[in-house]
Amino acid sequence: MQIEIITPNATQLREQIFKAVKSGTLETWKIAQSEDDKYLLTPVGAQFYNNVLLRFEVLPFSKNVTIFPTHWRTQEQPSDALIAIVLGMITAALLTHFSTDFARLEIK
Repeated sequence: MQIEIITPNATQLREQIFKAVKSGTLETWKIAQSEDDKYLLTPVGAQFYNNVLLRFEVLPFSKNVTIFPTHWRTQEQPSDALIAIVLGMITAALLTHFSTDFARLEIK
């Protein structure tokens, strides 16, 4: 599963999302620290925290932000149900706070 966000400026939208997390606007999300990927979010709820990570990727010359669920290498892969819940949570946050910044969302 993944989410494609179709937007005129993918890099800018990704930066806005992470700024909103840093500022506390998206208070139910936290930036996860990683050595090789600085664009990771995790929900703050105890049952989700660091179990499902969301990687935000923008390919060069792309008009899309792709959100991939992932997990720490030292942990078991989360269940499909847990991934679906976390993708639903980020979708709700995107629709609530950034709906004017993208044309549409696609869950694949």
